[in-house]
Amino acid sequence: MNETIFAVYHDYVSDHTQPYSYFIGCEVQDGTEVSSDLDSLTIPASIYQQIMLKGQMPDMVAEAWQEIWKSDIKRAYRPDFEVYKERSRDWQNAEAEIFISVIG
Repeated sequence: MNETIFAVYHDYVSDHTQPYSYFIGCEVQDGTEVSSDLDSLTIPASIYQQIMLKGQMPDMVAEAWQEIWKSDIKRAYRPDFEVYKERSRDWQNAEAEIFISVIG
C-alpha cells in the first residue's frame, strides 16, 4: 500500500523482561493473499500511547525503549509497534513513532 515499515513486538510471555516475538512488515490491503513463505500479522485495535522520536538512528529508538522500560506507563503487553515512514530514512535526522499498548 505504501513504503511504511512496521516493527511489531507481540506474544509477550508476561512483560518486556520475558520472551516475546518480533515481526517486521508492511501494510497490505485487506484480503491480500500471503505467500506460503511469508507470515502475516494483524495489529489489533487497542488503546495506544504514541511516542514521537527524532534524532539519529538507531540510537533514538534504543534510547526511547530504555525510557519506556523505566517509565510508569501502564502497559498492556499486547502488540506494541514502531512505525518508520519516509522521514525515517535520513539516519542522521530521523523521525519515527512508537505505539505502546496501554491499559485503558
